[in-house]
Amino acid sequence: MWPNLECVTAGTTVVTAATRLARDLSLAYDRAQAGAGARLWEAADILPWSAWLRRSWRNSAPETAGDETVLLSPPQETLLWERVIEESADSSGLLNLSGTAAEARRAYALLHSWGLPLSDPAFDLFEDPAAFQRWARRFERMLEDRRWICEVHLAGALAERVERGSMTPPVRLLHAGFDEITPSQRTLLSALTAAGCKVEELPAIELPRVNAVRVALPDSGEELRAAAQWARARLEASPGVRIAVVVPGLAGVRRAVERIFDDTLHPPGQAVGPDLKGGVFQIAAGLPLTEVPVIAAALRILALGSGRISGADAGLLLRSPFLGGAGREFGSRALLDAEMRARGLAEASLARMARMAEGAAPPGGSAAPWRAPELARRLRALRRALARLRARRGASQWSRVFSRLLRLAGWPGGREPDAAESRAIERWNDLLSDFAALEAVAGPEPYAAALARLRRLAAGATLPSAGEDAAVQILGLPDTAGCAFDHLWITGLEDRAWPAPPRPNPFLPPPMQRRHGLPHSSAERELAYARRLTARLLASAPEVVASYPRREADTDLRPSPLITALPEIPPPVLEPDYMTVLRRGSPGLEELADGSGPPVPGGALQPGGTGVLRQQAACPFRAFAEFRLGARALEEPVAGLSAQERGLILHSALELLWDELRTHAALCAMPDPELASLIRRAVRTAVEKQVRGRGAESMPHLQSLERARLERLLREWLEVERLRLPFRVVASERERLIGMGGLQLKVKVDRVDALDDGRHVIIDYKSGPAQPSEWEGDRPDAPQLPLYAVTHGSDVAAVAFARLAPGECGFKGLGEGAGLPAVKEYSGSARAKASGGALAAHISGWRATLERLAHEFGAGLATVDPKRSSTCKDCPLPALCRIADLPPRMEDEISGEEHDG
Repeated sequence: MWPNLECVTAGTTVVTAATRLARDLSLAYDRAQAGAGARLWEAADILPWSAWLRRSWRNSAPETAGDETVLLSPPQETLLWERVIEESADSSGLLNLSGTAAEARRAYALLHSWGLPLSDPAFDLFEDPAAFQRWARRFERMLEDRRWICEVHLAGALAERVERGSMTPPVRLLHAGFDEITPSQRTLLSALTAAGCKVEELPAIELPRVNAVRVALPDSGEELRAAAQWARARLEASPGVRIAVVVPGLAGVRRAVERIFDDTLHPPGQAVGPDLKGGVFQIAAGLPLTEVPVIAAALRILALGSGRISGADAGLLLRSPFLGGAGREFGSRALLDAEMRARGLAEASLARMARMAEGAAPPGGSAAPWRAPELARRLRALRRALARLRARRGASQWSRVFSRLLRLAGWPGGREPDAAESRAIERWNDLLSDFAALEAVAGPEPYAAALARLRRLAAGATLPSAGEDAAVQILGLPDTAGCAFDHLWITGLEDRAWPAPPRPNPFLPPPMQRRHGLPHSSAERELAYARRLTARLLASAPEVVASYPRREADTDLRPSPLITALPEIPPPVLEPDYMTVLRRGSPGLEELADGSGPPVPGGALQPGGTGVLRQQAACPFRAFAEFRLGARALEEPVAGLSAQERGLILHSALELLWDELRTHAALCAMPDPELASLIRRAVRTAVEKQVRGRGAESMPHLQSLERARLERLLREWLEVERLRLPFRVVASERERLIGMGGLQLKVKVDRVDALDDGRHVIIDYKSGPAQPSEWEGDRPDAPQLPLYAVTHGSDVAAVAFARLAPGECGFKGLGEGAGLPAVKEYSGSARAKASGGALAAHISGWRATLERLAHEFGAGLATVDPKRSSTCKDCPLPALCRIADLPPRMEDEISGEEHDG
């Protein structure tokens, strides 16, 4: 039913249960006036209940002269609860003070809205309610001492003012959209009635006959797609209609909803329905301010003043358009982000970022490519300003400080903000005003505490979506109060979720909640409420579709019992999404399969070393993208040492060890204390070399742990080496240039040992799992050692992985008289042995595979052809090859049987 606005005349005030309904009624009133030919009219007095309470409090006279009771804002009230709880004896075990305060505030509002006393004996029977009772009494004493009042008290206080004649009631008060009226609301409405105000429910116009049906969809994703396509069809058929899609728990699935409706209602190159400013649809659930990019950038800038920020946040800030000079230095700042990641900086300080941004040239050298002088200047200015902020300050002072720091950083950037960014910046300024007002409740605090409080305020605030006039409104259940539409789709009405399970407030005694029928207190209460709400929704539009998903993960679902009486219709046949349409092609699209790039210039050194052949075997496109196009994922710094850094330290320590030991004989002859000292020196030097200038440099305790771990590991490994036949190390971490299939590659062999008979053992260190089977097949997973062996100039006695892992140290590979512990001697055919050695024949067999892979890369072969499905899971470049956009038939081929050629 749609509210009848003809009764809204001069002297009439309309109060609504929700802000959205007040906005919709005001828009409808204005349209009605314009439709009646009026050129000027007085705005209707329509506002939400809470806003009307605050206005009435401001406009009514105090009960006694000099009574200046101050109304607390919601953030002030929450902060007062935080103070009360923090100062109580019950706070010691709390993990989330702000969350507890917010829940206590909700409990207190519920208690007063339903007119229940704090003195109820049931509070003493439960630990949490008893603690809340103590907090609430302290809270009320603080309100009384400071002459403060909360919004939840306004209804009762205004009723008293009406009774005493200090508040003039409106001539007529109409209420709309209230599914239930609380006792405190009823008290005020009764006082207004007794004072001569005509209090009524806003009358409604009966809608045409309602056609309500139910439908089942395979899952929640298909349910949203069906609702979006249904809305599109209704809009295309009748551009002027009001359409609503109701999504319970909308805030939690907002991103998925936005993506699906955007794909359906805003497909590229296609118009849907009327040309509406702000888009065809609007989502009622706004974004938390902390998720709005321009606000997130402001919070990251301010976080620099707390000491350190994460490397991820530093990268986002460096690439942000909302930092001064971003447009002029975008490239160099992006390179600075890449350099910080390459150095493994999991955290970044303001001072370090400023030094790196300066990018000073070394003597005789050139400036760093990531040099960003404007960024450096702004960061230095921020650092100087922050150095003067040692003292504790009040919220109003911190609010001004935050604004000044953002100006120094050049926030919100040099370009003109778009409409959404302008609304966000305006909302930010309002937030800073709310924050400044906290000074009335909070005392002085340091920078970090003030910033944490501002961040919590931002997380609790939202930026409403644009598009108040959008034809399609996507609403949560509370947003539907009192609204009517031409077409309505209600999603998620499955039996587990509707009626909702009871969720009693944890700070109020459960028996008291059930006895007085408080919201969410019992299954019976939820059922009664769901019945009322379902009946209202089913009468809110001439066409209503109630849907539910048949399945969620591995659980089969059934329709809510509240909709089983509706006639069921078959599920709609969903149209393919936009990308599927593109895959199928259209008369205007020509499909071109190009799996090759330009060949590698002859004789040129190809960067990438053995990684070129490894990636060519895994997927030719990835090899081309990574080593020809230079497309690589940015490194992800970790707190401490990454697996790659640990591997480099291990290689360096082994190199230092064997540079001094040189021979098996020297290892066996060295006394254990002397060997332990050598290991200690090698490990210390390797760790210091690796962490220099990197994130772990400032973590001495972590370095100590890594040294101890490596010393134990190397002692265990050298015991394995002592079991070998005599050898001498002839090469350790030595680079050399090799030719293969027309490619020139620079490779580094971990180690080459010479046996007494002159043959060589080629060793590749591995700290993770490794198997010789990775060398085999037309597309080997690990072609490094085969490449070393094929291009080695001397006779090879063994090719082996040296596995260095605690408790698992040993060799794995192929050997022929090499005497490597745990490596079985190679046994080949009699023909192979007759031709000079079975191992030599096997190595010779690798050459054809390696030559082919090198030739394919050199020729520019770049087909999207992953060896197996897991190849794609580990690849950082799916957006470049767009394998997800391949037709399903090709995806099935790729993800099917593994193939090696």
